[in-house]
Amino acid sequence: MQMKFYYQIWKKFFSNASIKKEIIGEIIGFDREDKSEACELISSLTGDNSRQVVSFGTEAGLFQEIGISTVVCGPGSIEQAHKIDEFIVLDELKKCLNLLDGIKNNSIAS
Repeated sequence: MQMKFYYQIWKKFFSNASIKKEIIGEIIGFDREDKSEACELISSLTGDNSRQVVSFGTEAGLFQEIGISTVVCGPGSIEQAHKIDEFIVLDELKKCLNLLDGIKNNSIAS
C-alpha cells in the first residue's frame, strides 16, 4: 500500500515514467513439518525444541521438495542477521561449533 502511495506522487512529477516488474528467479517455499528427522536431530543436539518461522528465502525448500528432511539453523539471532552491522557473539559461534561436532559424531555413529 505504501509503495502505491509513493508511486502516485512520483507519477505527478514524471508522468511518462512507469515501473516494470520482471521475475528473474524464484525459490521454492520451505514448509514447516510437524515431524522432521532433521529438526529432531538438531533438537536432540542443542536441547532447543522451539520451531520458528521466518520470512526469508533459503535453498531448504529445494531439498524438502525432493524428500530430504531439512532444517534451517545457524548461530546468532535473526534479529542481527542479514542487515547493516550484523554480528554474532562469540558464545553463539561456540554453540555452533558444538552443534557441528554433534552432527559429525551422529553421522559417524550411524
